[in-house]
Amino acid sequence: MYLLILVRLMPHTISVRPFVNEPDRHRDAIWVQPMYTAKVQYSEWRWQEGRTLRQPSIQAFVNQDVEQCIGPW
Repeated sequence: MYLLILVRLMPHTISVRPFVNEPDRHRDAIWVQPMYTAKVQYSEWRWQEGRTLRQPSIQAFVNQDVEQCIGPW
């Protein structure tokens, strides 16, 4: 599954992060143009720690407009 995601995203890499918040572990991050929507499973929504997800994992890519996406907030 990881290799399939990597192959799909690598042509869309960018050099600048596409959002304001800077994650704690950003030095080895690969940024991609935000153009896909995905179903993500996570263990915890960290509101106080910079609105981050704990242990996120992509479950599937979905065919949905970004405006229709929902978050834990």
